[in-house]
Amino acid sequence: MYRTIMIIGIIVLAVGWAAYGIYCLIMNHIEKKRPKVRSEKFQQAQSSMKEYAEKLAKFEKKRYDKKE
Repeated sequence: MYRTIMIIGIIVLAVGWAAYGIYCLIMNHIEKKRPKVRSEKFQQAQSSMKEYAEKLAKFEKKRYDKKE
């Protein structure tokens, strides 16, 4: 009884993994066919992040001296 349950379980698991692999291949194929046009919103967000990164690169922390 245990052996049959294990064999059926292994077969079901193998079929599941095979179906998942086929699904991933199909999705990759569909994704490669899509045009690589970027939207305006994406380009605006990307440019604003570049500007922010440049500001951070130039940023210098102010130094406060303690009064003794």
